[in-house]
Amino acid sequence: MQIAIDLPNDFVNFQSGADIEKDMRLSYSLWLFKNAKVTITKAAELAHLDIYDFIAACAKPSAGHRHQPAGITG
Repeated sequence: MQIAIDLPNDFVNFQSGADIEKDMRLSYSLWLFKNAKVTITKAAELAHLDIYDFIAACAKPSAGHRHQPAGITG
């Protein structure tokens, strides 16, 4: 599945499209895992990280403070 969103230019000038995609994948993967929607293996796969790098991302203080993805309640 592919999801497209429109972002104003003044929000995307800070990063490349690839970096935005990477950050969004990681954010959503962390949310899915922390809310017990997927296994850690699946979350790491979605984030395009190996399991060890995903575990390290989970341990970062900022990982628990990301905003909940739009349209998802819980």
